[in-house]
Amino acid sequence: MMKRIQMAALILLSNLFAFSGSYLYHEPPLDVRVGQDLILSAMPVSDNQVVEAQGYYRIKGNISFQEIHLQNVQATWEMKINGRALSEKGLEYCLIFKMTDGGILAFPKEDPLDQPHELNVLPMIFSNKIVDLLEPTFQQESVEVDILILSPEPDAEINPDDAVIALSLFNIPDVDSASIRLVVDGKDVTEQAEISGGIVTYIPKRFKKGIHSVQLTLSMLDGTPIKPISWTFSVLGGLVIAGNVDYRGDISARYLNEYVGENFLNVGELRGNAEVSVDFGKVKTSFRQTTRDNPYRQPLNRFSTALQFGEFLDIRMGDFYRSISPYTLDGRPVRGLSIDIDLKFVRLEVIQGQLNRKVQHLNKMNGALLLPSNPGKVDTLGQLSFTMDRTGYTFDREITLARLSIDLFSKFQMGVHIMKAKDDINSVNKDISGASFSVDSTDITVNDSLYNIAVGNYSYNSFTNAVEAVGGVINFPDKNWGGRTPEDNIVVGFDIGTVRDKKRLKLDFSWNFSMYNRDIWDGPMSLAQLDTIIDDTADGFIAQAYDADGNVSSAGIDTAQIPFD
Repeated sequence: MMKRIQMAALILLSNLFAFSGSYLYHEPPLDVRVGQDLILSAMPVSDNQVVEAQGYYRIKGNISFQEIHLQNVQATWEMKINGRALSEKGLEYCLIFKMTDGGILAFPKEDPLDQPHELNVLPMIFSNKIVDLLEPTFQQESVEVDILILSPEPDAEINPDDAVIALSLFNIPDVDSASIRLVVDGKDVTEQAEISGGIVTYIPKRFKKGIHSVQLTLSMLDGTPIKPISWTFSVLGGLVIAGNVDYRGDISARYLNEYVGENFLNVGELRGNAEVSVDFGKVKTSFRQTTRDNPYRQPLNRFSTALQFGEFLDIRMGDFYRSISPYTLDGRPVRGLSIDIDLKFVRLEVIQGQLNRKVQHLNKMNGALLLPSNPGKVDTLGQLSFTMDRTGYTFDREITLARLSIDLFSKFQMGVHIMKAKDDINSVNKDISGASFSVDSTDITVNDSLYNIAVGNYSYNSFTNAVEAVGGVINFPDKNWGGRTPEDNIVVGFDIGTVRDKKRLKLDFSWNFSMYNRDIWDGPMSLAQLDTIIDDTADGFIAQAYDADGNVSSAGIDTAQIPFD
């Protein structure tokens, strides 16, 4: 019943705030066991239709994913994983929905294939144990329940980067989430904690070296108190080289040979990270090199460096993932520079970098050059010509984004943002040495005449020689190729939001204005082109109308008053 109420509330809020953007609603399962089939469901909330819904899963520690098509069941999409395919090692999965507008909704939202969601998988249990777990207990006095400490374990010694406090309330029926209080080192951090799906999670900005204490208090929906749980753990420091300077790092390599389907997959990967920290900040760097990276696709190798000065300044260079808004940057990888200045009540974020890396061609036949349909023509003077086309390329796409926001007492937020993304036309070369394309009989038949050009595979130079041998010429334009058009987009907008009822109710409103250009091959318009864009009169005015006697009947815009060309 509670799940139906949550689903109805979600649909209602989706209709009320549909203008606030598309998103994917998915609640990870709470109890996953070996031998029990696992059903994952998701609901895309969007004005666009789903083109394709795919699920990917793998046993924790594996590299390759298994792929499953999600099935549409009423308003949700579902995938089923056979319980015999599960392992106590854990399960990693992600969901990817392709929409009709070309966008993607995914869980996790940021880099789902590289950072899939992880589930703990419990061992198989017998049926009599399942009955014992489901048997309810009714007591009026203070009760002692099974609260599972996920991280860190009692008396554990951990590194600062692993300092995540997490508890599971799966085994507590009818817990009152409003009664939950989390106290760390004597400080109530409930407002900063995330409480959802039966999990209490708190990620601190930084834990100092030493012993730390955690206490959780809560009660049932009927008011019955639950015995508090408390424990301690220790945070280790790195090797001290100057009294207050710590450093640490690691490097790992692995090679995997897997049989997937009917093919063998050989993958090598090298990872590493290092960190140097002082009292006022730290420097972190990491890298990943994989044999799957190649110049014919977007990069899979990663290298990043982060400089953090307390909680107020975060500078990232190299590869990073940022989520600003669904209409600008929403979890896509960026290679460049990010500056985040957070003064608690005022925050400034600036991002400049590369969204897409240039790809000159695909590593296959017709992957760079090709003959389009009906490439041959004979003009009125009898001159034979063939038109070449360019394909298989991707432009460098640069992004510049800035956002200024305010946060009042963690209750009210407001922000404004502007983004510009543009393809670099000059990043793709016209001439590709070694590129080959196929020529068949239909390509060399012009006006029902078959020219003496051999059918087969050609390079650009060899085909030029063959065409010239029959008295023809090659036309190869410098732009307006058929592969894809360069684009640019400028987005400006603002958003406001508020949180109520102890973070259980969140209201957001967002307004965005996009100036999207699908084809910038010819660049911006000149003033002379603007003069005749609406009317045909080159008079120095835009959209100025005249009557039959040549007098101005409707004044236009004087191009001389436009301060740029």
